Amino acid sequence: MSNPKRSDSPSLNPKTTSYEFLGPPGAFAITIGVPVLTYVLYFTCNESSGACPPPIPTLYPSLLQAVSDPAFWWKLWDPKAFAIYYSWYAFCLVAWAVLPGDWVQGTKLRDGKYQKYKINGTISISIHRFFDSR
Repeated sequence: MSNPKRSDSPSLNPKTTSYEFLGPPGAFAITIGVPVLTYVLYFTCNESSGACPPPIPTLYPSLLQAVSDPAFWWKLWDPKAFAIYYSWYAFCLVAWAVLPGDWVQGTKLRDGKYQKYKINGTISISIHRFFDSR
């Protein structure tokens, strides 16, 4: 027996007929490859490598040297940056919950329902800029 709430209408959940970026394997490669390449360049582009980007043969030894040194990892931790980032995140959560804003209807979901979203970004960023300028 079929579920009466679920609609199998093709307009609600159309079948994908083409992919961009080589489809799921490409999305996986981009998701993993970009952060890895970013970290490799970050760890190996320094004064000791002699150039940026560093010569290809020195990438792996420089990366290995950087990640094997515990002092290097402690240099990445910055309590002030941590506090600023999570303060911003907490501000966004509180602003969403407290500040007024219009509730708008989003696009139709796969089950035929609509999600509602609170739109209060302008007032949130205005308050942030006010406190940030002090």
